Amino acid sequence: MGNRGISSLYVRGDLEKAVRALLSVNSILITSGFVIKKDGSVFPETDGPIGVAVFVRALVRLGKKVSVVTDEVNVDVIKGAVESLGVSVPVEVYKGAFNAGYGLIMSIERPGRAMDGRYYSMRKEDITEWVAPVDELFLSQNVLSVGIGDGGNEIGMGKIHDQLVACGMDGRFISIVPTTYLIVSGVSNWGVYGIVAGLQRITGKKLLHTTNEERLLLESIVGLGAIDGVKKECVMSVDGMSLDVHQQVVEELWAMLSDS
Repeated sequence: MGNRGISSLYVRGDLEKAVRALLSVNSILITSGFVIKKDGSVFPETDGPIGVAVFVRALVRLGKKVSVVTDEVNVDVIKGAVESLGVSVPVEVYKGAFNAGYGLIMSIERPGRAMDGRYYSMRKEDITEWVAPVDELFLSQNVLSVGIGDGGNEIGMGKIHDQLVACGMDGRFISIVPTTYLIVSGVSNWGVYGIVAGLQRITGKKLLHTTNEERLLLESIVGLGAIDGVKKECVMSVDGMSLDVHQQVVEELWAMLSDS
């Protein structure tokens, strides 16, 4: 789904490892938010904030301490998405020199620096000016981390950098930032849903959101100015796919959980 041609790039076993790692820690720091350039301005993307909200609520229900960091462009949209599910956690702009101490850090659709230290969109546009360097937290060798991406330029994709180049991607513009575990999916939000479904499968607690909440979340962030990163329009879609496609993914995960 999504026709990204990335189905062969997923790292076998990393989904379960990521789920079990999340269950083993008490505190998680999340980062997300991709900027989209349009007509000389930048806008937050619809892929990412929805996943953050679903993930944050699941972690809170599991009793985890959760914080979110992003940049100026994305902070209001991510905060709005989280609040639309009735959850209250810190959502802050990253200023550097961040106080660590989290058991795990996680990135959901967040730019990872390329070889030249700059950040690029899938259209190879330089977006460095608007990207807070949160990925520096993931470059430490001593941190447990999870990355979710769908295009090659996100935090975490550095784990399969050589594979991405072998598949024909331009190595100058893709991320060199690895994570301990990497979740590759057609849309980054879907990667989050897979993790949440895994957490629900193991714990037995209701954690995954509903199709109605998928609509609520998309309406919330579109109302705050988020745009579809493919269409570059403020419409009810994510990565060029309409709401019903994303609701279908949620439905299929619920069906899998009921069959397990």
